[in-house]
Amino acid sequence: LRAFVYRDLGETKQQLEDINAALDLRPLDPDLMKWRASLYLETEQFQKAIEDLDFVESVQNDAEVQMYKGYAYYGLDQVERALFFMNKAIELDATYLAPYLYSGSFLLEKGEYQQALTFLNLALRLDPNNISALFYKGVALVELEKFEEGCSCLNRAFYAGEDGASDYLEQYCFGSPHQ
Repeated sequence: LRAFVYRDLGETKQQLEDINAALDLRPLDPDLMKWRASLYLETEQFQKAIEDLDFVESVQNDAEVQMYKGYAYYGLDQVERALFFMNKAIELDATYLAPYLYSGSFLLEKGEYQQALTFLNLALRLDPNNISALFYKGVALVELEKFEEGCSCLNRAFYAGEDGASDYLEQYCFGSPHQ
């Protein structure tokens, strides 16, 4: 119970200590191991997260486990492997939004804007008002020189609270030669 309180307080280190203590009592509890893996991801202990997730996958595989593995591999700079696990997450649950967003952002970082749009458009089908998906889609579109649609997405994201959109709006949309 204390780990839940620490989670609500945002105290990752204490949360991890309590989860480890709980795992001493129930060493192969997949839910506790998944929780610990998520904490390892927060603290950038990616290899430890993968080790826990490999075990969890062997007893109760689900989309969240695959998404966590993808995120861990991304943290280890293995983008192709990360995308592989994001796709596995989508195969297990096509309605799970997170792997679409992560895949889109990973591909944006790689400069694969058209492929990123595929994932981001699917994310927006699941949640048409998702601020992150709108922002990432706007970035991909302006990078592909589709300024009108890109600026529209960035504008919507900005007014919904995505402060990161302001730099793109300023650079590509307001007073730029593209508009």
